[in-house]
Amino acid sequence: MIKSSKKTKLQLILTIIVISSIFIIPSAPKSYEHAFVEKSDPAASQSLDVPPTKVDVYFSDPVDIRYSEIKVLDSDGKQIQENDQHYISNDQKSLSVSLPPNLKNGIYTISTKVLDQTDGHVTEDAFAFGVGQDVPKSITNNLASNNYQEVSIPEAVARFPSLLGQVIVAGIAASSLWLWGPISRIPRLKDSISQTRIKIDSAMAKMAVIGSIIILASGFAMIIVQAFSINAGILDAISTKFGNMWVLRMITASALLGLSFVIYQKTKSTPAIIPRTYTASLLGLSFSVLLTTSLISHGAATGQIIPLLLDFCHNVFASLWIGGIIYLAFVVMPQIKQITDSHISLSTILILIPRFSILVVAVLGAVVITGPFLLYALENNLALTLASFYGKVLIVKLGLAAAMIAFGGYHQVFVSNKAHAIISKLAIKNTRMQDTTIDAKPILSRFYTSIKIEAFIGIALIASVAVLVDSGLPSSEFQNQLQSLQNKVFALTTNGNSNISGLTQTGFVENGSRIVLSMSPFTTGNNDFTISFLDSNKNPIDMKSTQLELTQTDSGIGPITIDTNKTDTGTFTTNTDFGFPGHWTVRVEGVQNKENALNLVYSYDLFVKPKLNSIQIDIKEYKTPGNSSTPRYPVYDSSRNKIWVGDTSLNSGKILDFDLGTKKYTEHKIEGLNSIVYSALDSHDTLWYIDYTRKMLGHYNPDDNSNMEYPIPNKDFLTSMAIDSNDTIWITSHTNDILKFEPKTTKFDAIKLPDKSDPLGITIDNTAGKIWIAEGIGKLSSLDISTSKVTEFSPSGNYTMEGPTAIISDPETGKVYISEHEGHAVSVFDPLLKTFKKIQLDPAPDNLPYGMAFDEYHNLWVAQHTIDKISIIDPRTGDIIEKNMPSSNTWVQWLASDSQGNIIMAEERANALAIATISAGQPQSNQTDISSAIPKFYFDYAQVMAPSITGLLIVVAFFYCKGVIDLRNVTNQIRKTL
Repeated sequence: MIKSSKKTKLQLILTIIVISSIFIIPSAPKSYEHAFVEKSDPAASQSLDVPPTKVDVYFSDPVDIRYSEIKVLDSDGKQIQENDQHYISNDQKSLSVSLPPNLKNGIYTISTKVLDQTDGHVTEDAFAFGVGQDVPKSITNNLASNNYQEVSIPEAVARFPSLLGQVIVAGIAASSLWLWGPISRIPRLKDSISQTRIKIDSAMAKMAVIGSIIILASGFAMIIVQAFSINAGILDAISTKFGNMWVLRMITASALLGLSFVIYQKTKSTPAIIPRTYTASLLGLSFSVLLTTSLISHGAATGQIIPLLLDFCHNVFASLWIGGIIYLAFVVMPQIKQITDSHISLSTILILIPRFSILVVAVLGAVVITGPFLLYALENNLALTLASFYGKVLIVKLGLAAAMIAFGGYHQVFVSNKAHAIISKLAIKNTRMQDTTIDAKPILSRFYTSIKIEAFIGIALIASVAVLVDSGLPSSEFQNQLQSLQNKVFALTTNGNSNISGLTQTGFVENGSRIVLSMSPFTTGNNDFTISFLDSNKNPIDMKSTQLELTQTDSGIGPITIDTNKTDTGTFTTNTDFGFPGHWTVRVEGVQNKENALNLVYSYDLFVKPKLNSIQIDIKEYKTPGNSSTPRYPVYDSSRNKIWVGDTSLNSGKILDFDLGTKKYTEHKIEGLNSIVYSALDSHDTLWYIDYTRKMLGHYNPDDNSNMEYPIPNKDFLTSMAIDSNDTIWITSHTNDILKFEPKTTKFDAIKLPDKSDPLGITIDNTAGKIWIAEGIGKLSSLDISTSKVTEFSPSGNYTMEGPTAIISDPETGKVYISEHEGHAVSVFDPLLKTFKKIQLDPAPDNLPYGMAFDEYHNLWVAQHTIDKISIIDPRTGDIIEKNMPSSNTWVQWLASDSQGNIIMAEERANALAIATISAGQPQSNQTDISSAIPKFYFDYAQVMAPSITGLLIVVAFFYCKGVIDLRNVTNQIRKTL
């Protein structure tokens, strides 16, 4: 009767918790991760002719007005907003503040610091608007670069023990309910380990108490950190909506501790196996604690019930897995090892391993479903995720999970199989282990050691989850990442013709402090400079004065000392010229206001280039001897300062060199030569060429006029050639092979490319050790030189490459440029982000983009086949201009550049080479263009994850069936030996 009464009370408690949860979930505040600014009025970087009377800011999440603020600062750093901050029309996702009338012309900064009602995170932002003038890009960059914080270490540290505690309690309760069923159906084994089982349950009760205490202690740490974040007291923090959820969590955790303590006291006073109703109640309460975690998670942040439930289920399944490992490692195995009868101990783990594996495999199947779907709900752009801090931590988490799975496989393959082999022998002999000389201790010790290692890996995985929970999702970080890419001169290639004006670079000095240098428009001529000094927490450092020293390193001009003006705490500005293009060193030296403090010094190495529309281009044509040759593929010889080019006229029998100093041709007659299209120089400055009609690979030495030829085994149409740093020759053709020729052995090898790839252009990135191949089917392949591994890439979504033909690798950034012969465009592939971007050229049907080359200022020149024009692209800004060829019907296909950055063009039908010389021209006036183009990431998440999930589920189903069969077999065999 007493037992029935207690059981009824436990059921009542669980019922109340479930009903409460049903009411809590629909009323959970909607959120979109941490609260960030979605829009504002005035907008960021907006220039107004009429001064505004108020500032309205709209956030992605409801914010707590009591612990949120908007500041508006003038150019002197003085706050000018009125003291009337309020919600806009009671919309808790918006804040407004009034401004004084008749603001003067100038630049104003809006600073926001808000508390997210849902997840309790404090986020900051800052942006500028102008009255009567434009906002310089340097100010925009400087503000953006200091806003994003990847993760709050105090919050992550405070949450980690809480996550660990709930995993422990949920995992040990679930495992206790699940694991012992098969053993209880073998009476002799059940009786033999009954006392051990009592000790295990006693240890489990103690572990549940410890886990519950950890949850409560961590909860107090979380609210203390929250109070510190909002600069308020504990009671103030509890009064927030996040605090209300925290109260619910603490009540549930207290109930969990109370139940755990009751169970522990009962096992201590009257040692016995814990009744299943108590364990089930413990499990139910732990699930309630897990639910409160999900209610302040990224899943709840979407404002939708499905991601919230996915997050909860994912947490439950992960807790069953990791908590079960902890249960085996620190509760079960210490007691199993104390069993003196080796037969009993070995039989016990032989049943526990496959029994637990069935649970883990089922859990992993659920994780395979909930994990990817949850990530899809939070962020479905896989390329963006991988580029973010969130994605990097996610990779670490998945790596730790893979290590745990590997240990599980080890237990199945080595530990379980060895134990199984021993029991099988005993079953055949119909004997017990004490009647044999077999020692089970090594097996038990090995399993005990490996399961503890797996448990510690699981704890590390929980730590990574704590970081994920506290970090912002990729979408909130990625804009800041793109802005930081502007810190590299050639870092960002945009879509279309949008300009990126300005450059920001950060230099790190002593004690984690940093000096942020911003320049606008960052080109030759007049530029605005802004220098900001920040401490390790990105707070301004009080500085007395700052000087710049500018040195033009190419010409040895300087240093030129420039004084600056202080505009705010730790911020200085000046205006000066980059008189010449090329490499500059900008040295910043700041004097601190603090006595005896060292000066803060940093030097920046920059490449300054003129704007595309200011460069001057002079193209001159040089007819071939007799005006009879048809040159197609020019190659620059730096050691001789010559251009080598083949004559594609049939039976020409010659190679031409053009001396860039004398501007004269020399004909090199080669007996039997028909026509040359492709050629390249090796490290010894000897020329390799392809006689494409005869399918011969030729090797010509200009020093002694010697020539060797090697028949090419592939008789198909040859499309390109290149030579790597080891002097290996690589040749593509219309088949799916790439030929590799080793000059030392004079042998050809073939490497298979994807089917129907139709390889065309080829380029080599010797720094990365990769060969890039443009595939005519609209894809890009990379070939690892050292391993010969081929990887294929293709644009996602609606993005297609039409007729990819020529290809070139950017030595500055490693990006790959592919001309689209039928697409009238150039595609840019980023090997780091695995993304494609398109730069649209002249859409005329006769414009057939072909060969490419970089000039002195690292602008990309593109031959526009058949229309007698050349496109010139600035990869940094995406600007494009066109230059007419001096003659008509030139039929330019291929380009090259010399050591001076001049562009060499082979005019096939004009029977000439054309040389384009480039100069900087007159510097442009300081006009700031604040427009920016943020690249889009066309990566179809579903196309990747759908087949992956299907494949993994098939694997999970296989191992689940295997686990069930293994458990049945070992159970039958153990029955025979007992």
